[in-house]
Parts: sequence; C-alpha cells; structure tokens
Amino acid sequence: MARWHEECAAADAVIARYGDLSDLAPAGRGTVRAYLLKVLQEYARHNGHADIIRERIDGRRGE
Repeated sequence: MARWHEECAAADAVIARYGDLSDLAPAGRGTVRAYLLKVLQEYARHNGHADIIRERIDGRRGE
C-alpha cells in the first residue's frame, strides 16, 4: 500500500501543476479532466474483474 500511496502523491503533484481540469494535457491530446476520467474508468473496469473472480471462487456477491 505504501507504493500505491507514493504513486497517488506523485499523480496529485502532476495534477496540481494545472490551473484547471479543462487545461490541455501534455502533447495536447486531451484535457486533464479527460485523462482523469480515463483512469477512473480503468479502476472501475479492473475492480469489476476482481469482483467476478471473487464471486467464482467463494460465491459471494457484492453490491
């Protein structure tokens, strides 16, 4: 968990460099907001995968 907290702090530092989430991210390929939404979508997708695996192992269902 310590490594994850370090990564979060590093990401927070990068995000803090921008004045607004509507600012363009590096290389102008999207806004900071769009990149953050992509990360959230990836977390949600992988959390869903973990739920499916757990359900197959122990039969518990999450809400």
